[in-house]
Parts: sequence; structure tokens; C-alpha cells
Amino acid sequence: MNKPNFFIVGAARSGTTSLWQMLRSHPRVYMPVDELYKEPGFFSDLRGLTDMVDYLSIFSGTSPDHEWVGEASTAYLTDPVSAKRIYDYNSHAKIIIILRNPADRAYSLYNWMVQDGYEFAGTFQEALDLEDIRLDKQIPNWFEPEYYWNYMYFQSGLYYEQVKRYIDLFGDNVMIITFEHFKRAALQVFNEVCSFLGVERHTASTRVHNPSKHALSANIQFILRKLNDDFYGNGKRLLMSGERWIPTDLFRQYANHLSDAVHFSARDKILTLYIMRRLSYFFNKTRLLNQEMNTKEARDQLLTIGMSCRKLRRIDRGTKKMLIAKYRYDICKLSALTNLDFTDWLA
Repeated sequence: MNKPNFFIVGAARSGTTSLWQMLRSHPRVYMPVDELYKEPGFFSDLRGLTDMVDYLSIFSGTSPDHEWVGEASTAYLTDPVSAKRIYDYNSHAKIIIILRNPADRAYSLYNWMVQDGYEFAGTFQEALDLEDIRLDKQIPNWFEPEYYWNYMYFQSGLYYEQVKRYIDLFGDNVMIITFEHFKRAALQVFNEVCSFLGVERHTASTRVHNPSKHALSANIQFILRKLNDDFYGNGKRLLMSGERWIPTDLFRQYANHLSDAVHFSARDKILTLYIMRRLSYFFNKTRLLNQEMNTKEARDQLLTIGMSCRKLRRIDRGTKKMLIAKYRYDICKLSALTNLDFTDWLA
């Protein structure tokens, strides 16, 4: 059997990667082996796998010992069409949802988008201000190359409708976890998930996966993402065939295009020169031409040039208070829908 029968559907930045890692260690459970394939997004409008044969191929490692086959695409929670698509594919599927304080989750999502080079807004507040403009835009595009709902930092935290879609279709086959409880008692939650799936308890590592990191600059990281994707999409082939592909020239072109539309601070301009000096050294040292792009870590190596050792700051108290006030009504409706207590989020 290589067809998925359970899905971790989100929310993004709520511990889904850590739960995926724990579940894939269970002898009765099969999940894709690398984060590159963790989120195929097949049942959403995310630009993931679109062919059923390709989609099922990521589960080709299953064996008769695997009672449960699953994946973890966080786009499935925010995308309005995903719940019905999954239901039409397998109406008996088990659904796991992890929810996090929506203000904290929005801030963490912003930091991840900057870290992975998909967001040019220099601050969380700037990204929130951009949301009204982005609501009516055709995304993805050059300036917003990621999944549409990942740019909806506030909107994607309105959980009531998202959760209701799954409860209406899957009923008791939906399990809801809070990130805060998972963070405090990971093994306990993991055992509860095992019970939900009807498999024996299993010892698993509780190491935190996919933590947010600090980027030197949102603009610089955005340009590095463009360069990174160009290298694996075109540059590597050109270099291996002996043709010219000059990363510093391309980096400058991307920087000029972005700076035409977005303000570059004096610090960004200095960092641009610094990164350009680092690029040649990085390509010579890492020997990227000889590496396979079969893991997310390998695919995104260029992004490490723009990372800092500094710790991320917590969300500003005033911003969090403002967001929670806007989320209050949705949180109350969610509590009534699920018969779960989310009042800690309102504190």
C-alpha cells in the first residue's frame, strides 16, 4: 500500500515538522524521508506535485508493515479547496491539525518567510501592512513567489473556518492538538497521536525541528533565494556544460530589480557588496556542481550566506495584544466548534 491514509494539515509554524519527524520513526507509520518531500501540497493550490503518479511515488518506500501512510502539507489547512479534495480521495482518512496562538504563529510565519527568502518586508509590521494589498494580487509572482496564504499573516490565523471544513467532512477522524501543549509535553502528545491512529506507543526524539533563524536582511535573503533557485534551475546546467553563469552579476541584477520597487537602506546596500564578495568564495569552497539536490538542506545551501547567529526577538507585546484583540471573536467560535479551551491565547 502506497496511498496516504492520514494527513497532518497544519497549521504552518505550529510544530508539524517535529511531529512528522516523530511519526516517521514509528515502525507502523510511513512518511516521506526528507523535508523536501514532507509537503507535496498535492491536494492544494500550492505549487507542489500536480501529477498523481509523481505524488504517489514519494510513498514508494512503504512496506506491508506500514499500517499508516501520511504526509504533512500545511497548505491544506488554509487552502479552501483542500479538505474536499482529500475527502474525495479518501473519505476515511485521519486528519491531524496543530493550532498555535495565532499571533505567535503569524510572527513565526513571517520570520520563516524571511529566513527562506520569500518575503522582502523588513519588519513584521510592514508585512502586516502589505496584507491588504496582497489580498487582491495574483500570487505567486516575482515579488511574492511563495504560496498565497503564506503572505496572509493575519488571515491565515483565522482558524474557525479552516477547522470547520475538516470537522464537517471527517467528523471524529479529526484530531486537534495545540502547539503550546505539544511544546510542553511532546512525548505525551505523540502517544495521544499513536492512540488516535490505533498503533502502539513508540519512543521518539523530542528534538525541535525547523526552528526560526535570524537573517541579516529580508531584502538580501530574498535576492539569495532568487539566485539559489536560478542556480538549481539553470546555472548548474550551464556551468557543467562549460558555459558562463556568474552569480555576482546575477545577484546584482536581482538586487537592482528589487530596489526599483522596494526601499533599500544604507545597511542593505553595504550588505549587498558583502554578499557579492562572499558568493565567489562560497561557490569555490562548497563544490555545488558535484552535489545532488535531493534534500532541502542541499537545495537551500546558498541561503546560509545571509544568515546571522543572532537570536530572533520575540513578537512585540503591543503588536501581539493588537492581533489577539482582532482574533478574539474567531478564537471564541473555534472553542465552541471544537469543545476545546483556547482561552490561554487571549491572555
